[in-house]
Amino acid sequence: MGDIGMNPDSAQEKGKEAESLAAGFRDLELDFSDALQAAKAASGSEPGVSGWNGFADKQSNQMSSVEKQGLDLAENVQSGAAEGANTDNENANKYSGARYGLSRNINIR
Repeated sequence: MGDIGMNPDSAQEKGKEAESLAAGFRDLELDFSDALQAAKAASGSEPGVSGWNGFADKQSNQMSSVEKQGLDLAENVQSGAAEGANTDNENANKYSGARYGLSRNINIR
């Protein structure tokens, strides 16, 4: 049977890494909208590309979702690390062993 457990320090570090990556998602919807407006302006009016607004509406919701999921991921990893550390601490402090004590004292000479 193998060991089961986690390294809370390593998990917390991964949560911080996820948080750093998620920081890049902040304002993703706004950045997407700005990029789309720039592309629309650069395409000019001839030959008349259409569908910009429909595409923007549909994809903006996705950008918002990606931003939220990135932030949620970071929070969940860090929360999981904290819960793992709490569980380890509770079990370490309350652990009394796998055997019952003897019903008599042991005399050691």
